[in-house]
Amino acid sequence: MSTWRRLGLAAEPVRGTGGSTRALAGYVALVRRLGPASVAAVACYRLILRSGLLRWLMPIRQPSPAALLAVDTDSPGPAAVSTRAMPADRQLEGQVQYFGRHWQPVGSPPDWFLNPFNGARHRRTKDHWSRLPDFDAALGDIKVLWDLSRGAWALEFARAFRASGDVRYLEALRRWLDDWRENNPANAGPNWKCGQEAAIRLLHLLLALRLSGGRLSAREGFVAMARDHCRRISATAAYAVAQRNNHAVVEAVALWVGGGWLLTQGGAAAQRLQARCWQRRGRRLLEYGVGRLIAEDGSFAQHSTGYHRLVLDVLAQAELWRRWLAQPPFSKRFGRLSGAAVEWLYRLTDEGSGDAPNLGANDGSHVLRLGDSAYRDFRPSVQLAAVLFLGRPVYPPGAWDPPWDWLGLHVPSPAPPARVSHLFAEGGYALLRGNRSWGLVRLARRRFRPAHADALHLDLWLDGRNLLRDGGSFSYAAGQPWYDYFPGVTSHNTVQFGEDQPMPRLGRFLFGAWLLTTEERGVEADVEGASFGALCADRLGAMHRRGVRVRDDRWQISDEIDGGHRTAVLRWRLTPEAEWRLAGRGCYSRLASILIATDSTGFELVLTSGFESRHYLERTPLPVLEIRLGSGRHRVLTRIEPGPS
Repeated sequence: MSTWRRLGLAAEPVRGTGGSTRALAGYVALVRRLGPASVAAVACYRLILRSGLLRWLMPIRQPSPAALLAVDTDSPGPAAVSTRAMPADRQLEGQVQYFGRHWQPVGSPPDWFLNPFNGARHRRTKDHWSRLPDFDAALGDIKVLWDLSRGAWALEFARAFRASGDVRYLEALRRWLDDWRENNPANAGPNWKCGQEAAIRLLHLLLALRLSGGRLSAREGFVAMARDHCRRISATAAYAVAQRNNHAVVEAVALWVGGGWLLTQGGAAAQRLQARCWQRRGRRLLEYGVGRLIAEDGSFAQHSTGYHRLVLDVLAQAELWRRWLAQPPFSKRFGRLSGAAVEWLYRLTDEGSGDAPNLGANDGSHVLRLGDSAYRDFRPSVQLAAVLFLGRPVYPPGAWDPPWDWLGLHVPSPAPPARVSHLFAEGGYALLRGNRSWGLVRLARRRFRPAHADALHLDLWLDGRNLLRDGGSFSYAAGQPWYDYFPGVTSHNTVQFGEDQPMPRLGRFLFGAWLLTTEERGVEADVEGASFGALCADRLGAMHRRGVRVRDDRWQISDEIDGGHRTAVLRWRLTPEAEWRLAGRGCYSRLASILIATDSTGFELVLTSGFESRHYLERTPLPVLEIRLGSGRHRVLTRIEPGPS
């Protein structure tokens, strides 16, 4: 088998020069889309990693014996505003919440190298991070270790103190952080492997200090640890930028905030100079990253509502720290694009439930939790970012409001943007709105690399319920068959041709032969409803044309399908919140009726089951309506009638 076949770049079995030429052309096209500079930077990083140079440039540093934090127990604490149990109470008992969903016993302080989901423990805790593999089947998903060491627990302890005035929470924060430092010397072990993980940890710790209201104060050891984090982030910042994803923004914010905070701590002249360099570099990379990765329509480089929220959360922290550190405003372009990103997520967030389409990769990240809203409630992040970048809230006062007084923010009256049908042409999203319902069509664009095979996927919402839904991610280290199932075409409301994936997989996070969608009819809206139409073709010549129309909350989806010699399956992944039954050419529940019409005589209508992952490391079943078709050309009309409100 040729090298190109092993990479999955050949569109068909390679025979002779022609096949090799096609494969080479596919590889060259991929490099061009990723960007030659980015590809070269990633390749350079990989070579440096293998060379061992990083072990010399970034040696393991034993922790300073100096104290990290001091707790002021003499001053009166804030007046208690809550007496109910909080997540911090469970942390005191030795339990931690992973990925905003799963509570697991880990001890107090925790075992920082334990995977409580499978009982495995990382054994190479003293090795330099550059010598550790990205994935270890014996350990399980490395993100479990990373999630604990992101330091969200510090934020929970700090906000519990602000809500209750109980100094026990600050004492626990200090004790846990002392233990973390003791067991995680700088550059040793898995918790130093990723620059973004160090960045999120630094942001959490600094924000926890801020939210303590002055009752926690940094000591020499904490300042030294902050410098270690900035060194780690800065060392691989070029690699973060080359990835053209959330890493570039998150690491830039942490470098800018960390450098700025260190300048407030004084120190020797050389230390102040280094901190100023980190601050300036972080700001420069942040401005560059926002300008490169957020489109004018607000779409982010990663086609994911989860990662979009992650970026909004770290941009909000950048703006908060800019004000707290009395730094000059960011550029007008930064403000404009950040505001557009707020409006993008606002439009894609269901106003009733606060949930959003489970679009693209969903790794459970929630890096600015200041309240008790559920992980899948996007309103708190949208509300805070709207105040910071739009100058006003977009929701009326409610449980989604962050503690404005803690953040020192003045909140004007709400002024929500209009919720109307809209085409996000740059990012690739068509939003159609009815009265009780709304839908999102995912378009394939070549500006940024795809994470899921979701071209022409339709997400449909009715009365706050996700009626037709996306599959999510489950785990980046799940192994087969989940490795292909969740990012693949099977977990989306679109068409699959034969047994093939529409894009060949080249790596864990990389597809080749990117799809391209052409709009044949842009979003057209009037007082009666809205419509949209687009066409997509894959590398093997299969064609899928989809038209979507909504009138009075009645949806009509027309699919023209031509797979050539291959069979086809059109899937509708249904909400498990209702009982669905087949009858004739329809599928019925109390929420909606789905009626199928086709010009094909040899089709089969099947109500089967699949899986979805609405939270990371969570896999649950859901009903799936499949329209199974033979080879050739077909026309399928799906009509969705809502049930009573």
